[in-house]
Amino acid sequence: MGLMNLAMVRAAVEYKLHGEAGLQSVTDPWGQGPFEFKRFVFQGVDRGFELKSACRRNGWPEVLIFVEKEGPPFSVNGKNAGRAKPATYPK
Repeated sequence: MGLMNLAMVRAAVEYKLHGEAGLQSVTDPWGQGPFEFKRFVFQGVDRGFELKSACRRNGWPEVLIFVEKEGPPFSVNGKNAGRAKPATYPK
């Protein structure tokens, strides 16, 4: 896990423990301040929250989604963050 992901996890823990003040206390290593925060809605249901870094080193926004509610699977990071995972079938 890279420095950015560790900082995002730390920011998420601070947010859960201390709310907005906790989130603001962790700096995005690639930005000038805290990570961008927004609630994450998937298929019309609030499933958790998303942190986004200023980093674009891979050609897309670096995002990590923190799931707070069960439901259909989706990607939580990488290029496809927030998109439905393809259906898989047991053999």
